[in-house]
Amino acid sequence: MEKFNGQCSSTMECHDLSGSYLCHLPKPQQNEVIDKSENNADEADLQYHEAILFRKPAKVIYTPNRSHEVIKANLIHFEDNGNFKEFDIYSNNMLAIYREKGNFDIVADVKIEQAKCAIYRNDLNAAQRLAREGHELAGHTQFPPLFYAEAFLVLSNISRNKHKLGNTKKYLDQAKQCFQLVYSIESLACFHEQYGSYLDQFLGILPKSDEQAKELALTSFHKMSEIGSQDSKPRVSDKKCFYALLRIARILLDSNSLFGRTQRTVSESDIRLADKYLETIKRNRLLDSIPRGSKIQYQIVVSDMCYRKGTFEDAKELLKKSFDEADALGYKTELPKITQVCFTFQRLQEIEHLTDAEKINVVEDNLVEEESSSGYDSETSQSDLFTSEYL
Repeated sequence: MEKFNGQCSSTMECHDLSGSYLCHLPKPQQNEVIDKSENNADEADLQYHEAILFRKPAKVIYTPNRSHEVIKANLIHFEDNGNFKEFDIYSNNMLAIYREKGNFDIVADVKIEQAKCAIYRNDLNAAQRLAREGHELAGHTQFPPLFYAEAFLVLSNISRNKHKLGNTKKYLDQAKQCFQLVYSIESLACFHEQYGSYLDQFLGILPKSDEQAKELALTSFHKMSEIGSQDSKPRVSDKKCFYALLRIARILLDSNSLFGRTQRTVSESDIRLADKYLETIKRNRLLDSIPRGSKIQYQIVVSDMCYRKGTFEDAKELLKKSFDEADALGYKTELPKITQVCFTFQRLQEIEHLTDAEKINVVEDNLVEEESSSGYDSETSQSDLFTSEYL
């Protein structure tokens, strides 16, 4: 495989997985095939080019140049620590500077990071608009498929936050197609993170545990850690390892929905294994290097562990701490999730002394409330939501 950095020329040659040789040019000529997908009010205006046949190039692994990496690292530091005002000022300055310089790799990447930051603030409409703008800018970059893929991953995340799992899968499909041509280690690790999170959310809406989906989600997070560890930058390798361990523990604890917490039991072996993954985070001192937002998510999973062990007061105390910290930092996406989990723990304590029949009625009432407010898209079905080909 050939490696290129952000200084390389605007023409990209790469090798796809099926053995065909492909070339992507930023400005299509007359004989190129252009596929403009249909869009509706809830979908991005997704325009991307079909690659044309070429001979004997290698698949590209993209590495940003030093200036690009410094900018990206600063943006991620601001958003991960809740410094949103600093993020806005810095990102807008970088857009102005590098648009004038004509460096559209940086301009597109900054726009995509702005979309990610809007998700942190639970402004999904702004996130979708910014992701679309990033997608449009991708066509002006040196390696359009990479930046198309980055935009698709953000759109997938937005759809998942809107509980539209059909669209979530569609955007993952499109990102995967782009990665056939070019990828960065960080972006490929992000793909497996998004795919695992998508399956994790899917598991939360199932009436009973699905072992195939569970194993695929666990495998995806393992791949995320494995690929992320190949990145020499600690901000990537440490963070991907941390999140992989955390999300594996979360899946093992079956804590991705009210239904999972109230209706499904977790085996002692899964609880012990989840505890082992959380201990690995502490033993490897990953908590020392992660940002404040990540520590909040760690506390939430630890509270799930307390809940599964039956220590409700410890679970609620951790959730209250997490809520206060998320509120102070402005992580609005996390607040409804924490509130729902805290409510669940409170209700479970309230029904502890009821009869079995009374418990069933209370739980069923809660499930009806969850289903009515979830907003999952009606076309979602188990058969078309996941396949092993992504892994």
